[in-house]
Amino acid sequence: MFTHIMDAIKIVKSPKYVMYSKRITVLYRYMQAMQKTLHDTVAKATFGDENDMSSCAADAVKAMQRAGIINGKPGNIFDPLGNATRAEVAAMIHRFAEKVK
Repeated sequence: MFTHIMDAIKIVKSPKYVMYSKRITVLYRYMQAMQKTLHDTVAKATFGDENDMSSCAADAVKAMQRAGIINGKPGNIFDPLGNATRAEVAAMIHRFAEKVK
């Protein structure tokens, strides 16, 4: 399990600023390493900037969005290359902890 978590963390290249999509991918890989699953609870959203997501982040974003853990940002965007605010990260981790038990 530790190896899976370390593999998930290796995608993070900067300890100070981490792109929004990479934070989600780390949580998603952690969930997989713990052999947990997410259930779809909200309708699929189509983000206007989906093409800006890396392929490794796309599955994580899709699963986390459908589970209601992430919502995207105003203007129907996901902003995969943007930095997440502390409030966004706190809300995401809170919803993640509630959904993945």
